[in-house]
Amino acid sequence: MAAERFTTINFRLAVLGLTAYTSAFVCEALRSGINTVPSDRSRPPAPSA
Repeated sequence: MAAERFTTINFRLAVLGLTAYTSAFVCEALRSGINTVPSDRSRPPAPSA
């Protein structure tokens, strides 16, 4: 029974670690994509009446 608990704890730690790694990777990809937009393009264009 102790081995089963040890395996469960390891699995939960592995899932937590992979979740943190993947979320950091996605956040970095989004941040780099946002930073490629020039600052004058950060606002929507003015409506042409």
